[in-house]
Amino acid sequence: MILEPHEIQSMEDAQSVVEELQRQARELVILASQYGITLTIRTQPLQPLAMGNYDLVVETSASNVIYRSGND
Repeated sequence: MILEPHEIQSMEDAQSVVEELQRQARELVILASQYGITLTIRTQPLQPLAMGNYDLVVETSASNVIYRSGND
């Protein structure tokens, strides 16, 4: 279970949230892969360039298997 942001009281709490989010992200990538989907999460810098000034971008694309199955 992930703590709510206001419940994080220590670096250990923050680290456990990071680890849980990484676990859940890996599970989501595996699930997408089972459907032939590639999932990418990346940061997109914003102007002005500065630490923390970015958007998160989630992209999905059909894998090669899906492309090939649509051309049969």
